[in-house]
Amino acid sequence: MQPLHLIRRAKVNAQRMLVAYSSVLTLALLAMLVSGFTARKVTSFDEISVQRINIVEPDGTLRTIISSKSAAPGLFVKGKESAREDPPTAGIIFLNDEGSEIGGLIFGGSKDSRGNVESHGHLSFDQYMASEVFAIDAYEQDNERSSRLQIFDWRGRPGENSQTRLVLGKTPDRSVGLGLKDSHGRDRILLRIKSDDSPELLFLDSAGKIVSRLPAKKVD
Repeated sequence: MQPLHLIRRAKVNAQRMLVAYSSVLTLALLAMLVSGFTARKVTSFDEISVQRINIVEPDGTLRTIISSKSAAPGLFVKGKESAREDPPTAGIIFLNDEGSEIGGLIFGGSKDSRGNVESHGHLSFDQYMASEVFAIDAYEQDNERSSRLQIFDWRGRPGENSQTRLVLGKTPDRSVGLGLKDSHGRDRILLRIKSDDSPELLFLDSAGKIVSRLPAKKVD
C-alpha cells in the first residue's frame, strides 16, 4: 500500500493533467472557430477602377467576367478560351458550373466625326452547349431605332440550329408588333400596330399566305 502523501500527489498530478488537457481542447476549438470566421476576408472600397473582373469558384472555375471593351474575353467552353467572331464590346459574360458561356449582357455606342450615332445593347441566356434561347436587343443607327425580345426553340441536340418562335418589338418605322412562329420558324400569327397607327391581326398558313385578317379585308 502506497503512502498517503504519494496518493495525494498522484491525484493532484492527475487533476493538473485533466485541466491542461481541457485547456488545450478549448484553445483548439477556439482556434477552429476563429479561423472559420476569418477564412473569408471582406474588403470594402468606396470606388475601384479596373478593366476586368473575373469571378471564380474556390477551385478556380470561371463563373462571371465583367470587362471593358479593350479587355473583353473570348469564347469560353469548358474552361478553355478561344477567339470570338464578334467584335469586342464591354459587358458581362455568364458561365455555367463547367466554365462554359451561358449568356451575357453587352452594350456600346458612339458618335463619329460626322455626327452619326450608333448604339446597341444585348442581353441573352443560352441553352447548355448551344446558342441563346432568350434575348433582348436594342439598336440605333442613323436616327433609326429598333428593339425586340426573342424566344428561340432548340429541337435537336446541342449544336444544331434553332428556330425563332416569338418576336416582340418595335421596328425602325415605329410600328410595334408580336409575331408567333411555328416549329419551323415560319410566321403564323402577326399582331401589330402599323406606322400609321392602324391595328392589324394576320393569320398565315405554312407557306406564308394570309388566310385571315382583322379588321376584315378582302384577301387576294
